Amino acid sequence: MPILIALGALLLLAVVFGPQWWIRHVLAKHAEVKRTRDAARATRALDALEAAAADDRENLMPLLVECCHSYATVGEMVERLKRRWGEFQEPVQL
Repeated sequence: MPILIALGALLLLAVVFGPQWWIRHVLAKHAEVKRTRDAARATRALDALEAAAADDRENLMPLLVECCHSYATVGEMVERLKRRWGEFQEPVQL
């Protein structure tokens, strides 16, 4: 029940202030997390993830968890994995 009340309050705020309010709010929270996190820890975790991605036998899950604990963003983690693995390109078939 409290979750429904919270969702209702957010919906009311979005209606009163417009949908851009929510976008600004989320972006501000994102910027605050990146500003206040331990940047060195996040960089170390991301570097370890990228290095381990080069070895197909390495379990990446503990490294991904450490990245999350260091407040690395999903985008930062994906960027490091793309550096090693590239991005999937669907083959064109006619």
